[in-house]
Amino acid sequence: MPILWSWAKGFSTCTPGGEPDVSNDVPQCAEMRIAELENELRIVRRRLADLIDNSPHAAIIHCDGAICYGNRAAEVMFGITAEDAFGTRLLDYVDPAYRADVVDRFTRVLNEDTQVAAKETVLIRADGTKIVVETVVGRAEWQGRPAVHVVMWDVSRRRRLEEELAWRAEHDPLTGLGNRRLLTDRLGTVATDRGLALLYVDLDGFKAVNDQFGHDVGDELLCHVSRRLTEGVDAEDIVARVGGDEFVIALIGIAQRALALRIGQRLKVSLEEPFDLQGTCCQIGASFGVAVASPPYVADDLIREADHDMLSAKRRRSFRVAR
Repeated sequence: MPILWSWAKGFSTCTPGGEPDVSNDVPQCAEMRIAELENELRIVRRRLADLIDNSPHAAIIHCDGAICYGNRAAEVMFGITAEDAFGTRLLDYVDPAYRADVVDRFTRVLNEDTQVAAKETVLIRADGTKIVVETVVGRAEWQGRPAVHVVMWDVSRRRRLEEELAWRAEHDPLTGLGNRRLLTDRLGTVATDRGLALLYVDLDGFKAVNDQFGHDVGDELLCHVSRRLTEGVDAEDIVARVGGDEFVIALIGIAQRALALRIGQRLKVSLEEPFDLQGTCCQIGASFGVAVASPPYVADDLIREADHDMLSAKRRRSFRVAR
């Protein structure tokens, strides 16, 4: 069978019934087949464009230092239309603290022709608000030139939840002070060549206020006590709530017991001043214990020593700082 006839036989649909007239129909069949393939290609391209444009993840292409493509999700993420974003730099939307890392990732992708693993970046939207996104960066082409393809998704809500859980693990939700876990962690970071003293504070009369006026007033009292303790020490000192009405204060740089006692006495006087709680005037006292560290020290042992010192003062019922 001649080669031409064999090739043309594949277009038998061009002529209804019987075998095609090769001499007349081969060019027409070829044109129809080409048209069919072009139409199929248009359909595939349209589906691909729809897939990218309707993707829940933001996608942009960055070429020659500027954005040249962005899908609908990118418009929502950046708070700007794709047309307005075209020609601008992606770095214009990146928080300054993350720009060096973005440049490094783009450079690696273009030079090594590799995809860079997902990493968090902070973007600044058109309205000035910041969001945390995870990004994957890969190499692409745009009109024959090397480009960077960036896919992003918003993880701000997840990040806020993670931060909230981390904060709750180390803080008292009522007063906002650190808890015992945070206190011991922070004490472990204090330089061993610096002095350190602990004040263990136990409120006297708190249970009576709680029983007489209710838990809401009791909670408000604890918040007022927290503020007075925090305002009565230096910014680098640590104030933690370690029990229902028990607090520990780490005095950083204090190596003399006499100085720690003076600070404790001042705080005690402050706590004995009346509290205005929802229109009710309440007055309480406090017992203090003191422990002075000599490095190296163990945080739990130091807290325990200050606690014992406080209990000694309470047993004497002097309501004074233990001496």
